Amino acid sequence: MSLNIKFMVFSITLLILTLSVTANSQLPVNWEKCVVMIEKERSKLDGTLDTVAHGTGFIFFDSTLGGYFLVTNRHILKNRDKIFIRFNKLEFDPQKDKVSYLRESCPLIGKDSKPLWKGHPNQNIDVAAVKLLLPNKINNTRLEYPRFKNFDNLEVGEDVYFFGFPLGVSGSKGRGDFPILRSGIVSYKSFESTWIGDVIIDSSMFLIDGFSFGGNSGSPVLTRFTPFTKTKKAMLAGIISGHIPLVDSIIVEKNLFFLQPQGDTVLIKKRPNTLTFEHNTGLAIAICADRIRETLEQFRKKETLEKK
Repeated sequence: MSLNIKFMVFSITLLILTLSVTANSQLPVNWEKCVVMIEKERSKLDGTLDTVAHGTGFIFFDSTLGGYFLVTNRHILKNRDKIFIRFNKLEFDPQKDKVSYLRESCPLIGKDSKPLWKGHPNQNIDVAAVKLLLPNKINNTRLEYPRFKNFDNLEVGEDVYFFGFPLGVSGSKGRGDFPILRSGIVSYKSFESTWIGDVIIDSSMFLIDGFSFGGNSGSPVLTRFTPFTKTKKAMLAGIISGHIPLVDSIIVEKNLFFLQPQGDTVLIKKRPNTLTFEHNTGLAIAICADRIRETLEQFRKKETLEKK
């Protein structure tokens, strides 16, 4: 085979791989529609109540568990009577509708004063879920078990995405709530409890080389499919829980003066004052999909378990 023919074959192969990566490395269509903004109530200065962005969650469905669920972090639901979920409207008319979303109240405490939501059996694992009754005419999708990726199959260096509403950012009028898409790589997997800075990373957690901010809590983490990955489709790898902070402090001396009757000031002493700053290291903390599954399985009815 001549050199020119070999070069042509190589070029065609490279082009096919490039087009394949371009066509298949994107996330499945409409995955972002399973992600919802979570809001909480707050008191305004005039005494009235308002809602403000509180975090992120995603919709999960399994018929054997009883239907639809909101999956998010434990710290998003803890110590609250209710939250509010924003669903995108299936149809939006700017002439009639003021907003392009439906804000639905989601109670977290039942009439018997018992919580309606369930956290992971391990109190230290920041995953929780609550059953949902979805309103009609919403433009949302859901995730299901076949898309869950086992922690053992998650590889360091693997490309991942996460959808969420950092700092309460949402879509413009007419488009509904469109989550912010961020990306990174799996930079660390924890198989045992490890201290990183002032944060303990428990087993089955992993770090992402990507910035996570307030509001990203509860964001689903999705693997990126390419022709070179073992799994031939994008999968749910886990859920964002927070980020690794870097805490710095500086000591500033504050001068204290005494004002004398004649108007002169006298320096009494110098008092040190410590100022503390927290920086985002760009390492997001994620909890693996295995722990999400264990949390959801608590909703399975006892009779279903007995049949198995």
